[in-house]
Amino acid sequence: EEYGTNNRKPKDFILFAGVIEAFKYIFSFVLLAFCIAMVMGCIFTRQSAAAHYNIHPIAAAFLFWFLICWLAMIEGGQGCIVGLQPIDPEKYSHSHQITRKNIDQVKNGDNMDRF
Repeated sequence: EEYGTNNRKPKDFILFAGVIEAFKYIFSFVLLAFCIAMVMGCIFTRQSAAAHYNIHPIAAAFLFWFLICWLAMIEGGQGCIVGLQPIDPEKYSHSHQITRKNIDQVKNGDNMDRF
């Protein structure tokens, strides 16, 4: 069965989309690996701001990864808070009690606006 005006079947488009998706993932991974190599290279060759403060490269690398993980946790928490705003808190108050307490604290006053 033909699809559209160009006589291609839908599975051709699905295959093409899969190839494009795989290319995007591989290209993104290569860029991420390059960026990590560059940052770690700068840290360990003492070409970063940490070297000016006489911070050992291992300590600087540890601090860098600690702060990256902390930032990821903060961003993930913010996404969860924003995602839970339209949901009735009673739906998850019994199964996720800590989440309910956190959301109540965030919604109290202007905390959400400041966050």
